[in-house]
Amino acid sequence: MTHSHTRRSPMLLLSICIGAFLSNFTIGSANVALPTLADALDTPINRMQWIVLGYLLTLTILLPMMGKLADRFGMRRIHNLGYIAFATTSLLAACSLSASMLIVARVLQGAAASMYQATNIGLISAHVAPDRRGQAMGWVSLAVALGAVSGPLAGGLALHWLSWPWLFALPALIMALASFWAIREIPRDAAGQAVRIDGWGAAMFTLAIGMLVLALAQGDAWGWLSPTSLGLIAGGAAVLALFLRRSSRHPAPFLALAAMRRSGVRIGLIASGIAFAMANAALVAIPLHMASIGDTALHAGLAVAVYPLALACTGPLAGRWSDRYGSMPFVWLGLALITLSAAMLSAAEGALWLQTGALALSGIGMGALASPALRLAMQGASPTDKGAVGGLLALARNLGILGGSALGLGLTGGGGTMFWPMLAACFLGSVGLAMVGLLRRGRVRQRQVAEAARLD
Repeated sequence: MTHSHTRRSPMLLLSICIGAFLSNFTIGSANVALPTLADALDTPINRMQWIVLGYLLTLTILLPMMGKLADRFGMRRIHNLGYIAFATTSLLAACSLSASMLIVARVLQGAAASMYQATNIGLISAHVAPDRRGQAMGWVSLAVALGAVSGPLAGGLALHWLSWPWLFALPALIMALASFWAIREIPRDAAGQAVRIDGWGAAMFTLAIGMLVLALAQGDAWGWLSPTSLGLIAGGAAVLALFLRRSSRHPAPFLALAAMRRSGVRIGLIASGIAFAMANAALVAIPLHMASIGDTALHAGLAVAVYPLALACTGPLAGRWSDRYGSMPFVWLGLALITLSAAMLSAAEGALWLQTGALALSGIGMGALASPALRLAMQGASPTDKGAVGGLLALARNLGILGGSALGLGLTGGGGTMFWPMLAACFLGSVGLAMVGLLRRGRVRQRQVAEAARLD
């Protein structure tokens, strides 16, 4: 860490936060606009949902590969190329003339987003002083929250006063300007050595995630116990198991699973993935539920805005306090609050006050968890694994967003019910709390064994 890097860190952090903001802006605006876009482009909702799932699926699948390319060509280069590509593909989405064109543009937009999402945590670790990294990640959480809050609001306003292409034209303009800022502010880093990419591993990972997401998204339309749904779930699980087995033995695996040997890394990854899955199941299910009872996209945008507003208030504070008091208390608190919120939302149909309170609780929980979970994982990583762990954190977050969105879309169904997706989210949160508890116990035992060995 050089003195110049420390001095430049506020401007560097701002350039990184713009990308975090816009990624969540486009997710939030697309979520709230789904029913309106389906009507405007004369497309069934179970096909239009792929403007959300296609973006998230491509982003999630390409994250590990972009992390490897960043190790080879430099984090700055991959990050800034991602900004330029995101601006271009956002413009393509705004100019789409059909649902098919829009879905393709969103898939390309997801590929662009994977380039800078795979590198932003690594850039913070490389260029921000260690005693300020928790706070810096808190500001990234704030940018995520602001994107999430303005996305639904801007989506509702654009559909109410303007037209749907503005949902994508505005991000194109902002990201074009941000590209010049990032090129100026992010310091150059040295390119690494040539990296080997496991092609078969990449194909297996893509197939497994694609099959599972397709089963979740289409489960209501096909029937959850239909041969197609069950076959996709079983096949996806089998391919995923083979992928994990291959990755554990491959000299250059598609996912750096060796970086997960430390319990702090595993806790951070699991907590982040499950928290984002629970939250995004709600953020997808609520607009569909409100549309089913006749509410407008503007009303839906206003309703879900309470979640990121609460996140924005707690995220920076939790990041700062985790630097002082440690990360684990905030990880526990965040997971517990989001799980409680899911339980409340399962009973919130027709009760706006309960829905609002549950979303606020979920936002507080996510704000308490997001930055400390990142900090916990990055602290647990060895110096040589920090780039890999940064990529895995981005992957866990986006797997959570993708899985939660698919769960919300699939379980909400044509009737617009929130009960089933929120019940599933509550179960997922309970599993997450149990897993974190087991890993935490193992972490304490490892420390006790190490201390005993040192005393001997």
